[in-house]
Amino acid sequence: MRSPRWLGAFATAALLVAGGCRAAPQRPARELSAPRVAEAVELLMGDDVRAARELGADDPTLALTGTGISGDSLGAFVDVAEGSCGLVLGRGTRGVQDVDVFVFTDDGTVLASDEAPTKDATLVVCPLHGSRVFASARLAAGFGLYGLTLQPIAPDRTALLGERFGVAPGKSSEVSELGSSWPGLDERLAEHRRRVGGRWETLRKVALPVDPRAYVNVSASVAANTCMDLYVTPSDDVAHLELEVLDASGRWVGSGEARGMDRNLMVCSAESREIAIRSRPHAGRGLAALVVSSSSSAEVGGGTARFDIRPEGDLRSRLEAHHGRLARGYGRATLLREGTLSTERRMSVPLTLAPGCSRLDVLTAAPLRSLRAWLWDAQGQLMADDVGGVDATLFACGAGTNARLDLDTSSRGGAFAIEVRHAANAPPAAAQSALAMGRLLRLLDARRRLTSFDRLPEVQAARVSDNELARVSLLIPAGRCLELSAALDRGVSGLEVRLLDVTSPSEDSVPEGAEIGYGAHAATARMCAVKPARDRNLVAELRANVGQGAALWVGQIFDPDPVVRAARAR
Repeated sequence: MRSPRWLGAFATAALLVAGGCRAAPQRPARELSAPRVAEAVELLMGDDVRAARELGADDPTLALTGTGISGDSLGAFVDVAEGSCGLVLGRGTRGVQDVDVFVFTDDGTVLASDEAPTKDATLVVCPLHGSRVFASARLAAGFGLYGLTLQPIAPDRTALLGERFGVAPGKSSEVSELGSSWPGLDERLAEHRRRVGGRWETLRKVALPVDPRAYVNVSASVAANTCMDLYVTPSDDVAHLELEVLDASGRWVGSGEARGMDRNLMVCSAESREIAIRSRPHAGRGLAALVVSSSSSAEVGGGTARFDIRPEGDLRSRLEAHHGRLARGYGRATLLREGTLSTERRMSVPLTLAPGCSRLDVLTAAPLRSLRAWLWDAQGQLMADDVGGVDATLFACGAGTNARLDLDTSSRGGAFAIEVRHAANAPPAAAQSALAMGRLLRLLDARRRLTSFDRLPEVQAARVSDNELARVSLLIPAGRCLELSAALDRGVSGLEVRLLDVTSPSEDSVPEGAEIGYGAHAATARMCAVKPARDRNLVAELRANVGQGAALWVGQIFDPDPVVRAARAR
């Protein structure tokens, strides 16, 4: 059998490309002579390559073949010209059960992939700009001969590939807003939010058309000092769903956590950032419901996979910006320590806390992506902690004491700096419940309800447990809103805050219109007297799910429009 002319033309070029690859495959194609490459490609995918040529694709600019067992791979760099797409084919012989193909950008970011459980893998990739990509084929199951080709094709010709190869140019059907109710979605979402904790605002509910051969993408914006929760549940005909988040530059941020068929993850940021949410199943085609929610970063617990987006700038520029934000409310800071934090090593920093209230800020620089901080007093009692993000903010109030700040990271290490700001006054409740006070002030700070130590709110104490309710009466003036924030002290967890409207209760009836907030150690609930604009009488209830102990709380009155007037402490 005589091979087509293009096989001989690109076989030698393919060997040169493979020889220059930075990540050498386990069974590189350069071990084969050019005639053998041509024969193998013709055997594996000759019909498909010719069919693509007839539909407008050019001759392959990349062709690799090899023999292997499960886990083996081959790949090479190849250029995709600006304004062009690439048809990537991965094929195997009879003994090969599953071939997957991947296309990466030059910096290692996944651009597209086909990991469907079949021995024929196909995808179309259309980079936004002409670029060098790395195309790879992996023998996922079976053994034998397998190969990979990439054929350039004009974007306006990619639609013709759909019927022949069953692919689309890098995108699925349109994402649509979820107009009708999804069976069981509200119940599962409520249980998920209760497990995670925090007060969540639903931003979007959309229906995703998912397909194993291509990711479906949704863009979103994470506001400064907030967390975005992503919750996906598939229809019955979809299995093994993937959920991933990329930042604006296309770099991978994190992958979702599996709970049965559902997937969820949380993305937090100290700055306003754009992200891309993408999903696809490993088997089946159908729909998946995506719910995007937002909350303050200080309220959420640890019931889900959490990833923080690294703020821009080096440590020095971040310190200067931080000083600018806090100088008016908290005054000048004292620099306690600068250094470098390493993985698998906990660093302890001794310090002395003067009587009153102190704010400790730990700022970090790239490439560090996660930070955990604990503040201990001289007796070894926990005073404050922050284990969520790339930076840490801790509040400590009470009598002066020697203390110790512990820091560690579970990701790559990086530079850090510790600053302290201090005020002589402290709420009386801090003397008996220092941990609850630290948690409460951190919650208020994250929700922008605490702008300085000079405006500390009036803090109240309550006794909470899993078998009784702590109740207090409150009043919302007409046209205003009230937010109740609470935090637990040591020995108790699982806080539930509930606001009940008792303005016009009927006889022998339970008040309706309740607002509920959940959190592992801190929670908020909010209610307004706007429609109708009249005074509202409330009963606030606090309850713990585990143990019994002290809780500190504060009710703050504010305008519905935060631009009009700052929050006032009750």
